[in-house]
Amino acid sequence: MVISTMPSPFFGLILLLSGGAVAFWSHRIVRLYHLAQAWPKARAVILKSTVRVATDPDGTSYVPEFAYLYSINDAEYQSTVHSNGLALQHDPENSSRQLIEAFPVGAVVEVAVDPNNPASAVLDTGFPEYWLAIHRRCICIAPLEFLSCSMRDFDLTPNPSIKRDVQCL
Repeated sequence: MVISTMPSPFFGLILLLSGGAVAFWSHRIVRLYHLAQAWPKARAVILKSTVRVATDPDGTSYVPEFAYLYSINDAEYQSTVHSNGLALQHDPENSSRQLIEAFPVGAVVEVAVDPNNPASAVLDTGFPEYWLAIHRRCICIAPLEFLSCSMRDFDLTPNPSIKRDVQCL
């Protein structure tokens, strides 16, 4: 019985689909940041500023979480959306904690408010460079992995039983 160490072509397809989903999600985060730059600003008060620690088989994740209160035309709104401005560092815990320290509870900040929907606002915590890097990696690497896994069954070695009528000059 021969056991192949090469991944199946379906692995490439799964990689392509999951890479596409992550690319779509990361594109939405980067796009929201760019849209919010042109939105009108409103004053807000930070209500919550914490780092959520999540541990799974892949390791430990550190996710900054915010909640803030703002008002538009005498109506109060609360939101948790921020621009995911995590820096690309080798220490994600430190990056998340620095972000939390920059927006402590009780701080008065400006948030970008969607002019078409005042209930939608974004706290600008910086450019989402981490998500841009993920987006670019998914766009570039997932299709190459798909091709690599899909092409593995093709034997490109010459077959001596096929006669070729080729003459060299």
